[in-house]
This record gives sequence, structure tokens and C-alpha cells, in this order.
Amino acid sequence: MSHIRGSFLAMQAAFGPMPRVEFMLAHGREYKVGPHSYSLRRGPPNQCYANAGALALELDHLTYVEGQILVCGLPLDHAWCIDEQGVVVETTIRDPDHVSEFYGVPFRTDYLLKAVLKNKMWGVLDAMTSPKTAIKLYELGLEAGQAWLTDRKRRRA
Repeated sequence: MSHIRGSFLAMQAAFGPMPRVEFMLAHGREYKVGPHSYSLRRGPPNQCYANAGALALELDHLTYVEGQILVCGLPLDHAWCIDEQGVVVETTIRDPDHVSEFYGVPFRTDYLLKAVLKNKMWGVLDAMTSPKTAIKLYELGLEAGQAWLTDRKRRRA
């Protein structure tokens, strides 16, 4: 079992049900680094959500993933992309030697785009920065939560 998944399980045991933790346990998985994971040009530091999101929107064969990475043994919130084989494509980290694990949830590009436009902020999992979509995503689950936003008819004012 991944260390990050173990930390989510420990939080659940210590504090009881928490929507984001439950969502990550239900839909998250570990992703592996491959020989080309760090081959693309990186975006600005500390902008992982925008860097990964912009790359996923630009390159159809990549999928946006949001979750956590293990850096020097500490889990940190992060976003990256994966290729068609599910291998990490990193967009921000410059020194990969300290990263030992990637654990996250993949999101459809149409959902990513609509969530970013609705919240006016990059990132989809943090209820503080994505208040208009994250809570519904936790409530409905990954597929139904994405469909809730992407299948909605646009209302006219």
C-alpha cells in the first residue's frame, strides 16, 4: 500500500469521515514514474495546478491528475499529468530526487475546464479554492460529479 493512501486511512481512523479523504480513498490511486516523466519543459514553480491543467488542455493524449506527492517523506498537495499508459508526466518539479510517490485522481479535460472557469481558480479538489464544484464532486463521486458539471445546460440570464 502506498504511504499516501496509508496517511488518508490514518486520518480517517483518527478523525472520522471527511469528504475529501473519503473521495481520495474511493477514487485515488498510485502512479508510477517512467523514463519520460521529467522530459518536458516545466512551468513556473509553485503553479502545479495551472502547469498540469494547461498541459492537459493543450495535449489531448495527457490526462490531468490531482492528489498528493510524497516529498522527503511528507505528503504535499500537487497536480501532474499522465500519459495513455498512466505514467506520470511532471509539469512543475525540478528536482525529482526527493519525490518518492504520486497518488491522485484523474479528471476528464472537459470537467477540468468547466471547473476552472466556474471557480475562477486552477485546481479541483480543494473546497477552499474550488467551492462551487469540489463539494458536489465529493458528494456524488468521480464520474457522477464530473457529469453533474459537464452535462448541465447553460442557463441564460
